[in-house]
Amino acid sequence: MRTIRAITCRADLDTSAPEIGQAREYAEAGDLSWQQWIDEYDSGRAFVLQLVVTIAFDEGEDEVNEISALNRGVWVEASQHPPVIARQVQDVAAKEFNHLSAQLRGHGMDVTAAQLAEMHTRIELSPELLRALAETRSGARGLLPEVESSGG
Repeated sequence: MRTIRAITCRADLDTSAPEIGQAREYAEAGDLSWQQWIDEYDSGRAFVLQLVVTIAFDEGEDEVNEISALNRGVWVEASQHPPVIARQVQDVAAKEFNHLSAQLRGHGMDVTAAQLAEMHTRIELSPELLRALAETRSGARGLLPEVESSGG
């Protein structure tokens, strides 16, 4: 019988995401919600992440295969508690289940996105992300240098 063995989601910092520049453009154009995200990001109170959701499943009798989906430019609120970040990541990871379900059908497994959502997803926060959270807790800057204000 073919079965899902594990679902994991690894979260890493995504500081090179084009979404950061795009968000800055929207903020400069007057979008207040994007201005708030940029302010939070610049102060280390928000992060932009890259998520890789992987499903391991039985391919044959003694063979385990994996499929993955990549999601870049995911904005999350920072917290001093890593499980708070993990919960936000878990909510976003579930959005990949439609795509992953289609990939599974390509391997002959009929598992719906809803069924995947009912399964446990193990969340892994990268060492870099955990370090950034620790720096934020200790009062150090988050991901970017202080942005100088033009006011005087």
